[in-house]
Amino acid sequence: MKNTFEIIWTNEAKSRLDSIHEYLAHNWSVKEVAGFYDKLEKKIGMISKNPYYFVTSTIKKTIKRCVVTDQVSIIFEIDDNRIVILALIDNRINPKVN
Repeated sequence: MKNTFEIIWTNEAKSRLDSIHEYLAHNWSVKEVAGFYDKLEKKIGMISKNPYYFVTSTIKKTIKRCVVTDQVSIIFEIDDNRIVILALIDNRINPKVN
């Protein structure tokens, strides 16, 4: 059994992360921005080790959601031996992912 899954970021997810970074850099302290990235990195590590632990979408069983902070979640899909990060979403908008 494989210990970790390969992580692939879609262009949309990368773009959203860039937008989040820009917002954080202008509105938060350097320490708070670093804290966000520490949480994000930790959650991605958790996803790569056990993606089946996270909440499954009712739309498609291979799509999962991982809450990073109160404001941000990672939406990802399990595709054989890799994880595809589809998007980073704002939890306050309450999207219909589940």
